[in-house]
Amino acid sequence: MKNFKNYKALSPVLTILLLIAIVVGASIVTYAWISGFVSHTTQQAGVIPAIERVYTNQDYVGETWSGQLPIIVFTIRNIGNTMGYIDNNLIYWGEEAGNYANVTTPLTYQEEAPSGWYPTDSPIPVNPGENVNIAVQLNYTSGKTYYFKIVFTNGYALEVSKTI
Repeated sequence: MKNFKNYKALSPVLTILLLIAIVVGASIVTYAWISGFVSHTTQQAGVIPAIERVYTNQDYVGETWSGQLPIIVFTIRNIGNTMGYIDNNLIYWGEEAGNYANVTTPLTYQEEAPSGWYPTDSPIPVNPGENVNIAVQLNYTSGKTYYFKIVFTNGYALEVSKTI
């Protein structure tokens, strides 16, 4: 058997310095990996639309409606990190899920900081983190469930139902 009495171990100070260097190095590598992963994931987010609320002019009494026409309002929020646009020619409705007709009536929209309703014949902008209200005039029957599909210019579609 070999005699180990002549070998000296590392001093406690060098051992602690070596451990600190290993921990700092591992921390730097972990941080670089996580920050690259997070930035890559958030860059992919883009436009993420969500329907916050659907209501009619009968549901909402705090707004002035011209002539009390049958109007349905969609409040849509962009929870993504990129500006999105709702294609005003691709808003559909129907009495059965998946069986839609194109909305042919004029649309109006209202931005998050309301300063009035705006008629539109071009895509409706939805800023990241903000809401937009879209009003559609439709002849509906009270007590029925209707299905709606709202399509963004990037192809993302929101579908929602509402019993009116």
